[in-house]
Amino acid sequence: MKIEDPQLWERVEACPGQVLCRPGDRTDSLYLIRSGRVELTESGNTRIVGPGEFFGELDFAQPGSSQLMVCALEDTSLLRIDGKGLENQLRERRGGEKLRLRKLLGRGDRLIFLC
Repeated sequence: MKIEDPQLWERVEACPGQVLCRPGDRTDSLYLIRSGRVELTESGNTRIVGPGEFFGELDFAQPGSSQLMVCALEDTSLLRIDGKGLENQLRERRGGEKLRLRKLLGRGDRLIFLC
């Protein structure tokens, strides 16, 4: 698996004020922040995340409608990791073994495994 694989990873650039996700958007992606900061709002709670942090792990673990409002606070560079593409690649590489990545990502508040 190569990081340049467009089926798995996509570089995303956002400018200040750009909305990356709204509640109700369909998604199964995990976003890793390379530089910049974004504001995450869910159920009235707001937090700011920056380089080395990630968001979207719940959407990645259980694809469906997002609960997050995500807005770039400054010029921000992210990696968007496609859940379905990653799952398919892992399944092919692992010979059909049960994929546990989604379960793992749903447990922690730090990204500890990305193949």
